[in-house]
Amino acid sequence: MKKSKKRRSNKKRCKAAVASLAAFVMIYIVCAAIFFLEFNKFLTEYEETQLSNISAAVIPELRSHADLFKSPVEFETDGDASSLFLSLTDGKELKLEKKIYADFEERPLYYLFADGKYVASCYFKKCAYDGRFIKESYKFDTLESLAGYNYAVSFLLPSNHSLYLNGKLVNKEKYTKESHTVDDYGRCFDKSSFDGKMLEYNVSGLSRSPEAKVVDERGKAAELIVKSTDGQNVSTVGFKEASFRVPTGHNVFINGKNITSDKSFFVSEEISDMPGEEIRKYLGKYVSSLPTYSTYTVKYLHDDYEAVITDEYGNVCKSEYDEKSRFYSVTYDDFSGNEKPYTDIIKEISALYSRYVTRDAVFKDISPYLLKDTDVYEILNPANDMIQPYFYSKHIGYRFENYRFSGLRVYSEDLFECSARYTHVIIRTESDTRYFECAYNFVMTRKNGKWYLLDYSLLPEETQS
Repeated sequence: MKKSKKRRSNKKRCKAAVASLAAFVMIYIVCAAIFFLEFNKFLTEYEETQLSNISAAVIPELRSHADLFKSPVEFETDGDASSLFLSLTDGKELKLEKKIYADFEERPLYYLFADGKYVASCYFKKCAYDGRFIKESYKFDTLESLAGYNYAVSFLLPSNHSLYLNGKLVNKEKYTKESHTVDDYGRCFDKSSFDGKMLEYNVSGLSRSPEAKVVDERGKAAELIVKSTDGQNVSTVGFKEASFRVPTGHNVFINGKNITSDKSFFVSEEISDMPGEEIRKYLGKYVSSLPTYSTYTVKYLHDDYEAVITDEYGNVCKSEYDEKSRFYSVTYDDFSGNEKPYTDIIKEISALYSRYVTRDAVFKDISPYLLKDTDVYEILNPANDMIQPYFYSKHIGYRFENYRFSGLRVYSEDLFECSARYTHVIIRTESDTRYFECAYNFVMTRKNGKWYLLDYSLLPEETQS
């Protein structure tokens, strides 16, 4: 009996111990589960608030923050800065690297690299974090210090010119220093206020080559050319240089000012290769001197300068400009339109000549315009009977019409030649009128104030174009 009771008592104790153990195990499991759940929450919050993870998560959205950049230079816009950032990161592998020496408590700093090249600085800032264990975290703040602003430009300009970059006026006091003085630039006619000083402009920190415009004091745009100085490209005003080879006695005007009156522009004087030997043989007798040409050179001209050449009488001469040699010269292909006084003389002598050869004038009419001991005197002398037999036909009247002049060459004050084409109308009878086309080149020389016929020649027939 006693043993049976003892056995039952031990069994109860055993069940109680098992129940206690089971309860302990259950409590342990529950506690462990709660611990692991809480620990996992902690780890999650920890990971979410780590800067390395936050920065990695920000990378894909950084390009959407391009509008945060502000242009550091006054000649470019914030939009230019945004475009620069997008171009530097387009299609590139982006990475953020932490700067070691930075205040990570308040404003952590990371460097943004694109394919290993620095692009910008990325800042983060503290923020509240609604976590169970962690109450503070970081979030993206801004982008700054954009790379790529390493383009520089240099200009060398006259002090009375203005420089515009991307449409904005460049402040001379801020961006220039005096380079040197150009002594002879003061003669540039359309820049009379220029003090001779050349200013050197240096503008750096640009992201790209700017659109540059230079204007003079009149507001006229000046041409820019690039020159290399000590390995550096410098843009300067592309002034023109022009030379003029004109008959001595002619005047050259630049923008209305006569440069021939200023000896500083004179280069040389040389004997002309015209006229030919048929005229040169009269040198010293009927020609006082051979014609000469004078050369003048002018520097520092703008594209819009106006050059005018006039003869001794003020008539505007037709001229042409050779781009290769940069020389102006008087052209003689066509008369310039100012017919006096040369064409009056030619018209008179040509009519007298035609009247003489057709016997509407006698030798005493034309001889006052001839010089003895000249070839033309011998040819027209009726004693030699060299001209009139070939031209004369019986007629009752005549007239001259349709005068055209060309090929004017003024060699000197006392020598010129000019071509004349005209129609000599011969009225043979009241019902018979003949038209003869005449074409001659006349050389005239002046002696004691009077013009004489020194030589003449027949011109070829005009070709039909």
